Amino acid sequence: MTMTPERAPADQAARERAVQSIDASVFLEAGAGAGKTRVMVDRIVRIVASGRAELREIVAITFTEKAAGELRARIRRALNEELRQAASGDQRDRMSLALEQVDAAHIETIHAFCSSLIRERPFDARIDPYYEVLAELAAGLDFDEAWDEWLRRKHDPPAGDALPRQHALDLRRG
Repeated sequence: MTMTPERAPADQAARERAVQSIDASVFLEAGAGAGKTRVMVDRIVRIVASGRAELREIVAITFTEKAAGELRARIRRALNEELRQAASGDQRDRMSLALEQVDAAHIETIHAFCSSLIRERPFDARIDPYYEVLAELAAGLDFDEAWDEWLRRKHDPPAGDALPRQHALDLRRG
């Protein structure tokens, strides 16, 4: 049986730039299973290991809670591995500090990140500081209720207009 060597992905150069170019912001966009999380983990660990930033200063945004949880877990594992392989005391100190910061780091969904910004500066955002984020089900129910109310107002003719009211109520003359 002949073994075929694994080929590098077509976008390997872009992946390497994303990991290596730690002085620039990066936006990753790709389909599921394309390797975004691997690139994000490698980049974040590289930034922290280099001393360019602490983990608490980095923002990693995903779209789903599941993806954010997976990213956080992978970052923790990668930081532990980097700590085990650290060559210098400074690098070990940076990895140890990053591991302490993992749970408080901005590794979250876009919704959670925006909510944290609003909670930090509600008056600048012109939003009630006591606002509450509705759960998906509650938000859907509120929308349905608002939609039904709008439809009732839109299709409920004024009290003095009997003929359209009869038509709207499907009443017939007897």
